[in-house]
Amino acid sequence: MLLIVPGGANDGNSSKRHAKVRMATAVIQKSTTATSYPQSIRHLALGWLLLLPLIFFAVHGDFSFGGPSNDTLSTASLSGLVSQGRSHGFVGYIVIPGIAYSIVVWLLLLNARRVVAQALRMKLLTILALFTICSALWSQDPFRSTYNGFFYLIETLFAFYLVLKLDQEDILSIFIMTGASICVLSLITVFLFPQSSIMRSARDGVAWIGVFHDRTTAGKCMLYLLSPAIIFRRQSLRYRHVIYILIMSCMVVAAHAATARILLLLYVAWMTAIAVSGRFGRRSLLLMAGIFLVAGVLIAAAGVQLLPQVLGVLGRNATLSGRTEIWSLVLGSIAKRPLLGYGYYAFWQGLKGESANLIVGTHWVFGYAHNGIMEICLQLGLVGTALFLATLFQAMGNAWFCLRNGCPPGVQWYIGLIALTLFYNIDESTVLWPIDLVSIIYIVACCGLATAVRQIKSVRTAEGMDNRCLTYITY
Repeated sequence: MLLIVPGGANDGNSSKRHAKVRMATAVIQKSTTATSYPQSIRHLALGWLLLLPLIFFAVHGDFSFGGPSNDTLSTASLSGLVSQGRSHGFVGYIVIPGIAYSIVVWLLLLNARRVVAQALRMKLLTILALFTICSALWSQDPFRSTYNGFFYLIETLFAFYLVLKLDQEDILSIFIMTGASICVLSLITVFLFPQSSIMRSARDGVAWIGVFHDRTTAGKCMLYLLSPAIIFRRQSLRYRHVIYILIMSCMVVAAHAATARILLLLYVAWMTAIAVSGRFGRRSLLLMAGIFLVAGVLIAAAGVQLLPQVLGVLGRNATLSGRTEIWSLVLGSIAKRPLLGYGYYAFWQGLKGESANLIVGTHWVFGYAHNGIMEICLQLGLVGTALFLATLFQAMGNAWFCLRNGCPPGVQWYIGLIALTLFYNIDESTVLWPIDLVSIIYIVACCGLATAVRQIKSVRTAEGMDNRCLTYITY
């Protein structure tokens, strides 16, 4: 539970403020004692109910044991939907998706009025989701855009539901619960079904992908599910918490996804900086931000001189494993249809359409642009890209507002997710995918930050506070 109490350290009304705090604390403790048990039962039941759809979204609806060995799989699998070339059978195609979406739709219908109200509050995210469906009007594959756009709209509404129904701590707990479940399932498949859960290649060696269909997805999703545990709280970490962090970190490393490994270290550093900055005032926060900026510029300048050696250590080369060549060809395709793109989820069709030019040009079969912004521009053009960037800049503004006014652990996680999204989409894509847990997590972060800002501003309006007088008390 979160309580925002007005007042500053030197406002002259310290005794009154502390009296308010004591009274509010007593009320909260009394209400918690009376209702915590049934609430915990309901939240536990809801957590188990949400587990199947969250796991389903985490693997893009494509479990590794649903098809042939990953040693022989083509890299043409498309991110976001059940990959082509696999035989999932009746259970994989009908039963599991049917149960997962039945749970999601049922929960949305039960809370339809509140979800619609949230959709109207988060206009940019809602318009972006509707725009994916509208792209069928100019798509090179209208059915594909309509079908996948509809699924993306459902997951957007589902993210709205999660923020409405659950508080910050419950959201953290449910995603950690999902991560633990996927970790257990992945370890089981690695040891019992290694032919489908371990990838081997001459360049990358042995990669544990577990229940995922490729190592990039495995590393990315494991990192995002690890992120809610990497929050530096005042209380000491419990042993289960530490075990979760260690095992999930090992799974990220074992996936042999270079980007996930690098961003794991950067994310820990970022969350450490947030925790440290919370102990200082606004001026100290600005000073620390400036120090980090200057340090980043110096490191980048030094990195240019040592780029080949640094990339070699990170498992990359000067072309970032061929990404620079891909990006130059992608820009050429974007220039052909710059305004509205090729339609949502309709560009990558193998050797059909415009994607054939990229595959032939690189002599490599792949299914996404290896850059989040370029991928959106391919699908939805500059209009869709502008919509997405508007949601991102809004979230960044909300994150900075929360940082300046102090924030509880749940809001710190949202801020960390926005930073993780920024870095991850440099050479991968983590947003605007259908049937994708990471895309849902981005929407949850945007909504959570907007909610936190509204709470802060509403308290200021009610109490006549200025921008410097906020104290968070978390229970």
